[in-house]
Amino acid sequence: MLEAVGQIVKMTSSELEESVLNDLALHLDASDREAEAGLRAQWRQSRCVQGQLLKAYRELYKPHGLFAKFLETVGLPSKTAYRLMEDADAVVSIPKEVLAAAEARGIDLAARKNRAVVNQISRSMEEEFQLFGERVVGILNNVVEMPHRSKKEKEDELTPEERKHWKRRMKIRAAVNDVAEDKKLKVLIEALEEEMAEVWGLTDPIAIILNPRASIYTLDGRRRVA
Repeated sequence: MLEAVGQIVKMTSSELEESVLNDLALHLDASDREAEAGLRAQWRQSRCVQGQLLKAYRELYKPHGLFAKFLETVGLPSKTAYRLMEDADAVVSIPKEVLAAAEARGIDLAARKNRAVVNQISRSMEEEFQLFGERVVGILNNVVEMPHRSKKEKEDELTPEERKHWKRRMKIRAAVNDVAEDKKLKVLIEALEEEMAEVWGLTDPIAIILNPRASIYTLDGRRRVA
């Protein structure tokens, strides 16, 4: 039977009620029965894959009103099953290579205790994707003849220093993207204080007045039209 509470779910075909599962599969058409056989052979998997398998089983049996019967047959409480599917959804954007590397270290990223790690990986991926996009644009600018730009488009283009400022702001935005609105400032201040002490060598308290204001740059890196 499945042991799913607080640990990785493990189930083999020998632990299932094969006769009942076979009876359930008779309600499926030939192609779906073949798919079900493939799913059944993969039960001994990580929490992430287990959740994905359950989602696939739900797609197979829910139209026949048999998903609850399936869960009962494999000894899996409905609440636990849906929690596993939610856990699988939480890491759906994480590359399989990252999931495999974490699993090799004994870390199941789908486990709820690892949500902070997943969020950190997602932020790093966003930053890397942004840098990759900038590199691609740079390559295109070097090898592809760009269409003639209007005077207005040239005026909107940022100077090197302005682009540096815009990039710093985008990195700050990405760093607190998953932080609650009422905690963003506190998180930024704490990070700045640590940077000031450990990198800048400052130790004396500094009074700072912040004046919230709209940026003169758009989020896509252009000068905002007045």
